[in-house]
Amino acid sequence: MAFRFLHMSDVHLDTPFRGIAKAWPDLQKVLQEATFESFRQLIDIAIEESVDFVIVAGDLYDSKDHSMRARLEAARQFARLGREGISVYLAHGNHDPFDPDGVRWPENVKVFPAGRVSRFEVVRQGEVLTEIQGMSYPESAVKDNWVPAFRPDAASPFHIAVLHTNVDGQPGHDNYAPARLSELMTAGFDYWALGHVHTRAVLAENPWVVYPGNVQGRHINEPGIKGAYLVDVHDPDQVRLTFRRSSVVVFERLTLDASRVEDEAALAELVGDVLQGVDLDLPAIIRLEVSRPNARLRQELMTVEARQEFLNQWRPDLRQPHWILPAEIVWVDAPHQAGKFAASRDFWGEVERQLAELTEDPAAMAALLRPVFQKNTHRGLKLALLESQNMAAMASFAKQSLAAWTEGEDQDGD
Repeated sequence: MAFRFLHMSDVHLDTPFRGIAKAWPDLQKVLQEATFESFRQLIDIAIEESVDFVIVAGDLYDSKDHSMRARLEAARQFARLGREGISVYLAHGNHDPFDPDGVRWPENVKVFPAGRVSRFEVVRQGEVLTEIQGMSYPESAVKDNWVPAFRPDAASPFHIAVLHTNVDGQPGHDNYAPARLSELMTAGFDYWALGHVHTRAVLAENPWVVYPGNVQGRHINEPGIKGAYLVDVHDPDQVRLTFRRSSVVVFERLTLDASRVEDEAALAELVGDVLQGVDLDLPAIIRLEVSRPNARLRQELMTVEARQEFLNQWRPDLRQPHWILPAEIVWVDAPHQAGKFAASRDFWGEVERQLAELTEDPAAMAALLRPVFQKNTHRGLKLALLESQNMAAMASFAKQSLAAWTEGEDQDGD
């Protein structure tokens, strides 16, 4: 019964990359192409490795209002698999909920219907290799636990379940189709092909509970190499996973110690030295996380415009195969600064305590930070962060401001 398959999820075809495009508009076309190219690379791998089938565990598209290009490219690549006798088992997720009037797929594509578990048998030369069960999202926000609806067929030699889910409430992801690892492991399936969480993770091996992660990083909070899992099955007790990469552009963080840096000229020299040491065989978009900057450096690079101008000196030639772009600077407080105010009973202590608690409520975060941002004499951001409700940006700026303003208070008594 030996067989192999490719498990991918969260392709997010045609991601617009609007955030980074605002600062680096020439990058947008490169990045938009990256999701298509990473998808094509995985289709190439499936054909080269002669897999029996491919599983796409949700979010093939970045949006339910996906472009015609995304639809046509997905159909074209799946048709390539069909010509090689490779089937595709496709679940729709929260980004691309099932549309009954959507794409007419090639015959080799089997789509799990919305809101109910459907079952397919994979047969080769008259032998049943495995059964695959799954279901698609009928709408963007699914709050129900779907695991009890999955029931393996005792007659099948191997059982696969496809589910776009958040297991055990993993942070940073909407808690859609919530599930517990304990219930997945006792549901009777040999392999849970999961999607939704963009970080690659094998949650369990007996049975296998697997997130392949997304196929291409989309921002700095999705760093590192992305891809899919090639899965070889000999019997339920002999399963081997091999990670195959598909990233076209990689996001990374670099930490710089600025404790001996006096001004932006010295910081530029330090950044140049660090970038010289980057050893990547892919184009890279870098966040520079600068620790222990002095008050002068913070002041010189306080505004978004100043930081952008500073970084422009490293604008890469995008025609080169391994370009590196330092795309943003963030201040990282020294370890002794973390939690500095949490025990205080004054205004700053309350801000830091609430910042630690507010992790999934941008509106509440904005309400908390409005008086803080207004206090800042550099409100050159003009409260734009509050209006955007960008949680990561608001929290990062607030923490930077806490350190900068309190340094000023310590020195000036303001």
